[in-house]
Amino acid sequence: MSKEKKKNVHEGHRDRMRDKFICNPNFQGFSDHEVLEILLYSAICRKDTNELAHDLINRFGSLKNVFDASYDDLFDVRNMTKNAAVLIKEIMPLARRYALAVATERGRFNSIKSVTENFGPFFSTQQSEVAYALLLNVNGDLLDNIMIGDGGPTTTDIDTTKLLQVARSSHAVRVIIMHNHPSNSVYPSEADIITTNDLMVQLAFEQIAIWDHIIFGTKNNFFSFYQNNLIHMMVNRCNNFLRQDIRGLYDKLRIPEKFSKRGVTLSETQFRDISENLEYGLEKDTKTFIKELIEYCEKEGVISYISHNSDDGSYI
Repeated sequence: MSKEKKKNVHEGHRDRMRDKFICNPNFQGFSDHEVLEILLYSAICRKDTNELAHDLINRFGSLKNVFDASYDDLFDVRNMTKNAAVLIKEIMPLARRYALAVATERGRFNSIKSVTENFGPFFSTQQSEVAYALLLNVNGDLLDNIMIGDGGPTTTDIDTTKLLQVARSSHAVRVIIMHNHPSNSVYPSEADIITTNDLMVQLAFEQIAIWDHIIFGTKNNFFSFYQNNLIHMMVNRCNNFLRQDIRGLYDKLRIPEKFSKRGVTLSETQFRDISENLEYGLEKDTKTFIKELIEYCEKEGVISYISHNSDDGSYI
């Protein structure tokens, strides 16, 4: 009889935990191991998950570290199953996808605040650098949101071809570039400045303007090229470069000047030749330009770089 009572001590425990969650859907009042315990019910149907949840917290130190752990490290924990390890690894990608969907639902992005408030939560949880582009009409209404880079902890390569193709097909006239620095240092690197400048020139041939390039950190901090006047400086440089060097490029490639007007389409070969020549021309004075930008940042105090939403920061 005593054995029977001991056996039934945990009877109905899962139902009680589920009822507790229904009453507290934000996990208010749950400890970290209880959050894991109830999550693991979906992967481990007939065994107590409380002990495994405790082992996970003890092994990795926190709920965040459990979700960030690799599949192999998770599977190495005592009593871990393949289904449970896969379930845990699905949580953060699913959360990021949800955050991206929520951010995109806004529909209009015509200010720094509208971008940072909506996309900050998405970028703050990324463990590697990723880059996205918002493709907009003249009023800032969203036409498309595309990933243009997926890299490592400290760098990501921008897929310029994809950006140009989708921008053309969606008839975008404004672009906002966004990426993150997992290190939380949001100050733009030399590569960030060079990439932004090169994209600005190439998009100019499609009559598309870069409104901003925003770098997100992990603690609700960000750096806006627009807010710190770098977009304005790049636009001036881009215009000067095109005015000074484009006539020689026209002659070299035997392309009439009117090609840059809306409605005139270049062949892929012509566009590639123009891009390659522009990149060569930009590279010649890139170091000088970077030096000028850094000097400007230091002079204007931009070197402190962490920008928060002190105002709306309207692009229009």
